[in-house]
Amino acid sequence: MNIIKKLKHFKKLDFRWKLKIIGKFLNFEIYPTKYPEGFFQKLKFKIIFNLILNRKIKLFKQYYFKNLEFKDSERFVLSSLPRSGTHWVMNTLKSYFEIIYNIGDGNLKYDPLNDSFKSNIPQKVFDIYNGIDFFRGSYNPTILENFNFNIINNVGHYPLNQINVKNAKEMNFIILLRHPIDACYSRYLMDISIKNEKRDGENSEDFIENDKLSFRINQVIRYFKFWNEIDKKKRENKLLFIFYEDLLKNTNDEIHKILNFANIKVDDQIISRSVELNSKDEIKKKISINQKSLRISNLRNDLDENKIKKFIGSEFKKVENIFFN
Repeated sequence: MNIIKKLKHFKKLDFRWKLKIIGKFLNFEIYPTKYPEGFFQKLKFKIIFNLILNRKIKLFKQYYFKNLEFKDSERFVLSSLPRSGTHWVMNTLKSYFEIIYNIGDGNLKYDPLNDSFKSNIPQKVFDIYNGIDFFRGSYNPTILENFNFNIINNVGHYPLNQINVKNAKEMNFIILLRHPIDACYSRYLMDISIKNEKRDGENSEDFIENDKLSFRINQVIRYFKFWNEIDKKKRENKLLFIFYEDLLKNTNDEIHKILNFANIKVDDQIISRSVELNSKDEIKKKISINQKSLRISNLRNDLDENKIKKFIGSEFKKVENIFFN
């Protein structure tokens, strides 16, 4: 990479990364990596983060109000409990939209570098902090202005980490759920696979005492509690609960149900084609070039699954009236 390309790349970076790179070049920590101690460190901490916040506010005004206006086509969004089929459902829907709107063949392209799938369906990013830079760098606003088809966006987990809260009252939600014990255990397996935490001599008791497991348990509890409370309130929003277990049994029917709920034209033949393109076998073929991908997790024979799930279940029993039947 020559000097001009490096400068262009540097210019596009988030302000935080610019500070980190400059600090590395000067061999002096500009961007704080830990909570400051002492008057001057605290002063630097305050100045740096005020600069970051002011810049984000400026970008927020510039891009949010001009380019992220609410449209009727965005009234239906999907929120999901982790490990409940988020990517599976969203990719299937994107394949469907490509075919039904004649803007692609529905065969999403796999990007091994980012372990993600690319489609011709633009996605608005609602996350104020990270999303504005992503939106500005990745999408031409005219693309979104001219894209007036009805689609479904994913607004994230926990429970809505990318939602445009300004328009939340006008949105209707598709909520992906899974049996809480299975969802929690599956997410925990991903955690320990990413970190390679298992060492020789460890057993299930070590994992039961692991903070990460407790962290995941609490996240699942909060997710179910949130939607349970929303479901009981008087509201104008419509809610559709889709269960991972039902998706496994009859994927086509559940996708049909989602499209019908979102007032999107339903074509059963295109649903079948979209489901086929995003089946487990097809995804395995695409991600086979990326050995590090965790999209389809393997079973862990080195763990006592029953024992860990029993512990997870016992923790859920301590909290009453938050799980759906």
